[in-house]
Amino acid sequence: MIAPIDAIGGYFAIESTKGSIFPLLTRAARYRSARSALSALLRHGKSRRVWIPHFVCDVVVAAVESAGASVCRYALADQWGPPSDLPIECGDRLLCVDFFGLSRASCLRAVEQYGTEVVVIDASQALFHEGIAGVDTIYSPRKFIGLPDGGLVLTQRDLPQPVHGNELDSIDRAQHLLMRSAGLVGEGYKQFIEAERSLERCDPISMSTLTFEMLSGVDFVSVAQARRANYRQLMDVLVSRGYQVPALPDDAVPLCCPVIDASAEPIRAGLIAQKIFVPLYWPGLDIPLTDNVGMALHSRTVYLPCDQRYGAMDMSRVLDTFLALRS
Repeated sequence: MIAPIDAIGGYFAIESTKGSIFPLLTRAARYRSARSALSALLRHGKSRRVWIPHFVCDVVVAAVESAGASVCRYALADQWGPPSDLPIECGDRLLCVDFFGLSRASCLRAVEQYGTEVVVIDASQALFHEGIAGVDTIYSPRKFIGLPDGGLVLTQRDLPQPVHGNELDSIDRAQHLLMRSAGLVGEGYKQFIEAERSLERCDPISMSTLTFEMLSGVDFVSVAQARRANYRQLMDVLVSRGYQVPALPDDAVPLCCPVIDASAEPIRAGLIAQKIFVPLYWPGLDIPLTDNVGMALHSRTVYLPCDQRYGAMDMSRVLDTFLALRS
């Protein structure tokens, strides 16, 4: 059993090397970030417009615009997928997000509705998303693993070779991983923010050698097993208490555990005060009130950590703290 630690959630530390090559690495084109991969994909296809949900990270907008395409928005339908009546035209692409690794079924429906040539799947929150034949799919491993950079695109298109980046930049971006490994969680947060800012550009730059070597040594089987077990523990208790938590599909490996709750903001603050670091996806978004699903995910959802760094005792601490805040 894994002993509880002081801080739960937040950015990652250096990952220990104990596994084998992640199969996706042998099949996907490797870029510095997911936004870089998306920009390269859209540039190659000379996409005219890209449909994206209101509820999505603003770096997606930057990636689309860097590729010379214009942005069209849509409101999420039930099960976090796109609506079935978008006015897609020739030259358009539709970005369908596998939110938190839990909505692959919605991506499958979008492909059936709009076709493999139109849909791009954003699996940046779904590293274990199994690719769909003929569908371009973007991944961001560093949302699941402690890495200095890295994005992947699974595609049958003949993308140009990305420019090789500065390896020293990648080493600089690893500082927060080392600090977290040394137990300096608070002290490393500044370096984490700086590392994220250094990846803002969408140039088609390659994944660093450091990231590739780190990814090549991760035990992804254990990562998947731990995340699923932690999610089930959280889900079982919270659902039994009447909370709305998405079911865990058989083929899913979750990024986190979303809990729909009208009191999300004070609960987030209370959890963080107890060193349980929960994210807010994504601050500053302008979501129209007519997008009920997007508004719920943005403003009325608490995202509990359930990743591979933790075990049953840690999840019990998360549950006890969450339930105490709701009492």
